[in-house]
Amino acid sequence: MKPFLRKVLLLFLIVLLIFILYPRNKGGVESLYLITKEDPLFASGEIECDKLLEPISEIRRLNNEILSRTGLKEDIVPVDFLESVCLVDKAQREFLEKKDKRTAHKMLSAYEEAFELYQSGILELRTKLNDLLVDKDLFVTVTKFMTKEMIISDLELMAKNADEIKGEIQYRKDILKGKKSYQSSSPIVTASLKEDFDEPKLMESEDLFYPCGAKKLGQIYSAKTSCFQNPAAEDYFYAYKNLRNGKPVFNLKLATTNYYSKHGPDSEMALFFNIAPESGFVFIPSKETNIYNCRDIDYYLSIMSMDIFLDSFEPIFSGINIPIGSDLENSIISDGIKAEELFFSSKIPSEKNFNLLGDHYFNGYLVMKGTPEGEEMLRRHLMINNKMAGMDMMLNTTIFLDVIETNLNNGVFPDVVDLYVIRSNYPFSFLNFSPAIWRIDQKPEYGLPVNLFEGETLFFEYDDLIEEYGREKLRFWGEMTNMSDWHQVEIRELTN
Repeated sequence: MKPFLRKVLLLFLIVLLIFILYPRNKGGVESLYLITKEDPLFASGEIECDKLLEPISEIRRLNNEILSRTGLKEDIVPVDFLESVCLVDKAQREFLEKKDKRTAHKMLSAYEEAFELYQSGILELRTKLNDLLVDKDLFVTVTKFMTKEMIISDLELMAKNADEIKGEIQYRKDILKGKKSYQSSSPIVTASLKEDFDEPKLMESEDLFYPCGAKKLGQIYSAKTSCFQNPAAEDYFYAYKNLRNGKPVFNLKLATTNYYSKHGPDSEMALFFNIAPESGFVFIPSKETNIYNCRDIDYYLSIMSMDIFLDSFEPIFSGINIPIGSDLENSIISDGIKAEELFFSSKIPSEKNFNLLGDHYFNGYLVMKGTPEGEEMLRRHLMINNKMAGMDMMLNTTIFLDVIETNLNNGVFPDVVDLYVIRSNYPFSFLNFSPAIWRIDQKPEYGLPVNLFEGETLFFEYDDLIEEYGREKLRFWGEMTNMSDWHQVEIRELTN
């Protein structure tokens, strides 16, 4: 063989050997690692599935028990989807630890399985409610009202979000193949935190309704929600925890007013509590933050995240010595120090400032990337942004299928419409509140404010009733009506 040909053959063999032995598409794995770390899909790292799987298992038992005893076919709660979220969480953690193609493919497969269950659950519920409801159906709660058209519109928007998730999964597949790339975003331009509210007018403690056996109420938080009378303003809530049938739950109570439901003198509830007058009506306190009353629950998850955050963390920016780099980097750390000081010392922590603090943490992560402090800042940012901490408590707090089981044991057959419209709690059970799942800009409305409702409402605020009935009568109704007795559940103080 001629020397020239030998050189060509040798070069070819070297290239072939490199192609065989060198790990191909290492850049794809690195990019997928970065997006998974900074923008997890379906499950965020604070979700704690070791705690979450227990209430999911109990909800599955109750769901299957109710279906068996009623003859219904469709799941009330998308339990398979909720379980698949924990499988995604496990796969994401494994990929972030191993950072190789095998665990990358395993994670992408977990995404696809979760997506199929998410999409099919939404479409099944939409079909069920479209068949079950009629155009004149109307659901009026303490603060909202919903029609069939509104409910179906919400579910169609959820189906649109499913399409977006499908595209996101394909994008991440393309990243692994090297067809697409991902880079960290630039620092977020964020406003300064400030105590920008007037001192709220809180109810007197002796007038405040303490729902479901609560002996004391905890920290006050502020958040914005469409649930109450002025969606443009901040509302104020007490947060407290207790045990409901032995399971930890997280509760909120509006700090500025009570709501009451109107009942006739011969109504079942008035007779049950033995407060039926000879004539006239009784007004029984209603827990206005019960998410069956208002489905717009983003504020609820934000407040729970704030409560867990303040119990779990201390300031971190103040431990970083300035200067560390460029003027921009020094400014980011300096701004972060001020943001933490204000939030951690705030008399009434606010959802607005909490979200801004999350932006400061992301900026700090970009500056401190690759250090323990940077990783901790990213962890805090994701907890604030994705609102998945304490999910086990929220399942115990928001899906009360045990009440249906109790009713069945007492010979009371459930209302099928109530099961799938209300008890399914689809805004929470499909995790619409979390950016880890909700990927489109438009959000469901979950009905309209009840003050736009043209018919008669059976719900009233404290100020609506005080002049006619007086403080003593309203206090009496509050003291006489323990809803845990009505629902036959045991409420106890959480001691640890």
